[in-house]
Amino acid sequence: MRTRPRPGKSGPGALPRLSQYESTAADALSVARIDAASKDLLAATCLSASACAEAAGFLARIRENRGDSGSALTLYDRAAREEPTEARWLALADAASRAGAHAQAVMALERVAQKRGMTEELRKRIAEERARVLGAH
Repeated sequence: MRTRPRPGKSGPGALPRLSQYESTAADALSVARIDAASKDLLAATCLSASACAEAAGFLARIRENRGDSGSALTLYDRAAREEPTEARWLALADAASRAGAHAQAVMALERVAQKRGMTEELRKRIAEERARVLGAH
């Protein structure tokens, strides 16, 4: 039984390791595919605000898990604007805080307060995010 050569192994018939540039190109291709698929999904589902918000939230979680916080924030924001529920504003606030976009987190938390009323927990969290905006934390 013959074994297939593996990348990076030495010896006759061995495949070379991927260079840094080839690896970057593969990542870019993957991102391009995700971008195209995201655009297609949003085009197909954004026939109603609810469906659009669900799709945008789903894509935001995928982007955030891949480390693309910028795209994730844009998608969380779209989800909250399409169907402005407390849960969607909180998801945006959480993601914005993790990404260091503390002013955006404050705005989203204020929207939550408009929906449910100001609570001590929200007041504290808004104050913490405002302090981060000012560089105190």
